[in-house]
Amino acid sequence: MQKTTERINSFLQELSTQGFSGDIESSLASRLVMATDNSIYQILPQAVLFPKSHHDISMALKLSNSQAYEGIVFAPRGGGTGTNGQSLTTGIIIDCSRHMTKILDFNKEDQLITVQPGVILDDLNNFLKPHKLFFAPTVSPSNRATIGGMIGTDASGKGSRVYGKTCDHIISLKNILFNGDFFETSLLTKIEGEQLKNQSNFLGQLLTLIQSLTTKHQTKIKEVFFKLSRCLTGYNLAQVYDPTQQIFNLNTLIAGSEGTLAITSEATLKLTPIPNYKRLIIVHYPSLNEALLDAPKIVKFNPLAVETLDEHVLKQVSKVGSFNNLKPFFQLKTLQSNAIHYVEIVADTFEDLEENSKELLDYFKANKHCESFETTNGCEISELWQIRKQCVGLLLKTNSIAQPIPFIEDGSVPIEHLSNYINDFTNVLKENDLSFGFYGHVDVGCIHIRPGINLQDPSSEKLIQDLTSKVANLVKKYDGVLWGEHGRGFRSETSELFFGLELTHVFREIKSAFDPFNKMNPGKIASPLESKSALAPLLSPLRGQFDRQINKSFQDDFSKVISCNGNGACFSSAKNDIMCPSYKVTFDRQQSPKGRAILIREWLRQRSVDSDASEGFTKLVLGSLKGCLSCKACVSDCPVEIDIPHYKVQFLYEFYKTNSRPFRDNLVSLLEKTLLFQSKFSMFIRPLSNTPISRFILKLIGLIDLPQLSKTSLKRSLKKLNKSIFDVSQLDNLDLSKKHVFLVQDAFTSFYEADLVIGVIALLEKLKVTVHILPFYPNGKPLHVLGFLDKFKQTASKQSLFLNQIAAKNVPIIGIEPSMVLTYSDEYKKSLGSDVKFEVLMIQDYILSLLKDVKLQAKLPTITYTLLGHCTEKSQSKMAMENWQKIFKVIGLKLIVAQQGCCGMAGLYGHEVEHYKTSLSLYDLSWRQKIETNSTSQIVVTGFSCREQIKRFSNVETVHPIKVLLEVLTH
Repeated sequence: MQKTTERINSFLQELSTQGFSGDIESSLASRLVMATDNSIYQILPQAVLFPKSHHDISMALKLSNSQAYEGIVFAPRGGGTGTNGQSLTTGIIIDCSRHMTKILDFNKEDQLITVQPGVILDDLNNFLKPHKLFFAPTVSPSNRATIGGMIGTDASGKGSRVYGKTCDHIISLKNILFNGDFFETSLLTKIEGEQLKNQSNFLGQLLTLIQSLTTKHQTKIKEVFFKLSRCLTGYNLAQVYDPTQQIFNLNTLIAGSEGTLAITSEATLKLTPIPNYKRLIIVHYPSLNEALLDAPKIVKFNPLAVETLDEHVLKQVSKVGSFNNLKPFFQLKTLQSNAIHYVEIVADTFEDLEENSKELLDYFKANKHCESFETTNGCEISELWQIRKQCVGLLLKTNSIAQPIPFIEDGSVPIEHLSNYINDFTNVLKENDLSFGFYGHVDVGCIHIRPGINLQDPSSEKLIQDLTSKVANLVKKYDGVLWGEHGRGFRSETSELFFGLELTHVFREIKSAFDPFNKMNPGKIASPLESKSALAPLLSPLRGQFDRQINKSFQDDFSKVISCNGNGACFSSAKNDIMCPSYKVTFDRQQSPKGRAILIREWLRQRSVDSDASEGFTKLVLGSLKGCLSCKACVSDCPVEIDIPHYKVQFLYEFYKTNSRPFRDNLVSLLEKTLLFQSKFSMFIRPLSNTPISRFILKLIGLIDLPQLSKTSLKRSLKKLNKSIFDVSQLDNLDLSKKHVFLVQDAFTSFYEADLVIGVIALLEKLKVTVHILPFYPNGKPLHVLGFLDKFKQTASKQSLFLNQIAAKNVPIIGIEPSMVLTYSDEYKKSLGSDVKFEVLMIQDYILSLLKDVKLQAKLPTITYTLLGHCTEKSQSKMAMENWQKIFKVIGLKLIVAQQGCCGMAGLYGHEVEHYKTSLSLYDLSWRQKIETNSTSQIVVTGFSCREQIKRFSNVETVHPIKVLLEVLTH
């Protein structure tokens, strides 16, 4: 082991010296976050390379061929969404997703585009959308799946019956061989092939070999490959050479080869025009079997796609954020829905769409065994397809330690056998008392199944082996294939069952031609003839084998961390998605919920095995967690709803039991108390708080651009209005026949935006409510974020006792600042449990309830308002933005909810010196343009920190929605 480590370190050092321009990472943290994908496996690599160009890749491969480094092997990696460990290796990972993300050339006229392998599918299609083109192969994790990864597995998804797989859309590929040489592939005519075959170089020798092998074994190839539209991926012998036309297409050999033959560094792709018109039909059935039996009949009408969801998925559909808008598609009149088909029809003209749809719609109307709903509304179609995309996440919404896992999920059989296959499959699962859910591409006979298995149970390994064997034989029985969509990976050992000895030997000959020393992703698909190494076993190291080493108390306290399945939804590239801000601007997997979960798990494992984690590794975990903005987006958008901010504070609490706190932490822990004091002297403190000396001192502490106290304190503002803080001793004297509300103060609005608090009072009084401002007590949010859990509990207990007393009067309690209000329903309840007997309402929820009983007269401006919400508010209060819209609509105002990610401030985060650049990058990513180029609407912003960020980086003053409402209401 030591010699191996020394050899790797020497290799990495020499690679750096030679001028490798990308990133070279070998820390345990860097390797751990690359040790898993979306599969059941955990394989620790020796290092990770993030190349910036194909020259970097070539340099690494060429250097590894020197005698000193002959044992070093590689595996390419894209988005990390593979379900069968395709990109996992004990060697060196070459990850193209960080830097090789450029679109190199675009030819609209010829409908061609050239990209680097790290380009993400959604990013590519977003670039193409204005040109009414798209890259047709579709995959569910499209917001993080890379083109390189799609080529590696020859990916396909919705619509593949019509559009085909990735290989059907490749014009040419630039590849790099094991020795660093470049090798281009494309479709070759008979003449081109003959000319190249006569050359004595690698390509000439390869073409001669391919022609010889495919011609010699043509009978067997036809027998095995041509039974399915989802034909067998991994060395596609059926399409690499056409002996009749004598045409070569080496693209089809590289596509699906999972990096075992070469690493693709550039791809020229064929594009497809976006259909102008679409119709989506949602068809409900009383059982999955009836839906499957109907599928072959539906396919005869030639729709673009037919996708299926079973009852287990349907039970979770209501948890999708957009479901309220889609209820009409799920409200049946005649039957109980236990399965649905999504049937999509597309056309270039509306007349063609109507003609293509008519017979199918008539068929569904006449079918008494189903009930259907249809739409041509683009927004509805998009939202309905989002439900289908989220099927994996919906099945993962379980508290059971037995989670739905992928390893037999993409078997594909001819559609006419699908019903019998699924019935037999169901019986196998029931025999083993396993939970499961079905969904997938029924039109191509590929239904996804993820049985619920506890990977921490040692018996799960035999169960996985037995189920794989049974399902492989079952698929074989129905003339299908075990890997109909997601590649082979660690299932390669089953290849011989489907291909037989004859073609398995052909694969080995091809592998030998490309990679005689087995350096390229060894163990997958085939081993070269020269190698004695076997294919990687199905039961290669599993995540559960490591997780089961974590002790019971840690398992209970960190259950969601351990349940992270590697789905990678937090790697979304969409700038307007709220998850995950720190990953979006660093492209560092350690700075993502998945990365943090992996590191925390290892920290727990080390502490369980050795009583204490190594100091060096603990600091790596700390570094990862310090980058978390605590926005809570992972709570709502992660499929398993992992709450990284919650586990972050638990880690910080444990870490600082034995490590000294930074001075800044101790200072910030006193923030709420000191603000109360400072507000009494704000007229003196304000002028001093923004001088060069004060800024210099704050920077030494590690703070920057702190907000200024209100010009007039809340207390003085109230006094001018002849109002005062509520005297709690008068609680029993309230006239409960009138409308009252208690307003809980928070440090941000009370001390930095006192005018907003005054505005809230004025607005509510216009709505005939008597407002009582409660005395200020610290909420404890700053304490919690920094991991001062003991102090937080003390603070929360004190505030809870006070608010419990107030709540006993059954008078509503409201708050203004979203992040502070939500602390009462989240962190307070986690810390104090049933001792929290009060509820603090979001202010918009309370105002909306008032508007039902109040008649309003308003001066209505003609402008439109655009709402930018606080991340925590959007993630923890699903109706928050919608309720603001409802309020504005009732009053007669138009409010648009903007789609945007995190502003980059996140409370204290953006004020910490070390996070300044990240904070700025996040603001630039999805906020600056909305603020600085907006000319058609007035921006309103709910979060104090968001308003401060806008002021800081755009020098624009924005207002809370309350101020707009107050301005337009006349009484």
